[in-house]
Amino acid sequence: MLIGLIHMRLKELMRRQNIETAKKLLKIARDKGVKLAILPSLFPVGNVIEVYDNSKRLKGIVKNLSEKIPGEATETFIDLATEAQIYLIAGSIIEQAGPKLFVTTLIVSPQGEILGKYRKMAISERERNLGISTGKEPTYITLDHRYGLITEDDIFVPEVSRILRYKGVSVILGTLKPYPLPPEVIKSVSVTRAIEEETPFIMVGQEVEDRDGNLLGSAPSIVTLPDGSVYREADEPNTVVTVETNVLIQETNKARKVVDLISDDTVVRLCKGIRKVKEDKEKKAKEKEVKEEELEEEEEE
Repeated sequence: MLIGLIHMRLKELMRRQNIETAKKLLKIARDKGVKLAILPSLFPVGNVIEVYDNSKRLKGIVKNLSEKIPGEATETFIDLATEAQIYLIAGSIIEQAGPKLFVTTLIVSPQGEILGKYRKMAISERERNLGISTGKEPTYITLDHRYGLITEDDIFVPEVSRILRYKGVSVILGTLKPYPLPPEVIKSVSVTRAIEEETPFIMVGQEVEDRDGNLLGSAPSIVTLPDGSVYREADEPNTVVTVETNVLIQETNKARKVVDLISDDTVVRLCKGIRKVKEDKEKKAKEKEVKEEELEEEEEE
């Protein structure tokens, strides 16, 4: 399957203009033969959560963007997918689910059906302070192959990708939000995840500018392989980068023959060791709590 990374320069909070740009890029993607396209996170407004310093303004933005599914953003994604006649990984939205907020990625079919959604598991401290909750478990979709989904900060938490690999995914798809970090750092993290999981990673970033055209923040759109290479990268804004799934899998199989990584059994043993350390720590904390209660009772007597 040919996959398209839609790397956009988004105008801050300018929905209509960004949607029109996306329509043009999705048409280009369709003409190239793309069957599955990935839009940036918090499309169509741009993700400025980590680059704004004004917490009061951020809270207002999150409140204004939050919506139930289906909602305005959902309808936008459905319209884009049906018009372009492609599968769409719809970056992420701020989902309102009862009293909770989630950063949620949607999967939309060419017929406009919502095939599934993924609520981001790894949230940043800033997102937590904004009232955003964590999702419960990783998600994948099955098309020609099994594709795992991650969102933004998930790239920094290897356990999320490891669970997806255990679920048998062939490729991991995701989005990146602008961070106050050099692009090379983000690339290195994506390369590291690909090596660790022996799985190709397709990550879509973005550029966000204010209404005067000043760049507020950016994140790269890249494809990384288990051999430690950056296989594809967007080199300019408002462009479509394409990759073929079967080619990525072939390159991954070559790397697996060369690189002998830590076995799953080793990982399981490590996890058991970590769990034992945690249990011992909790046991000691409980014992300390009991002793303190006993001392308090003695002092009262």
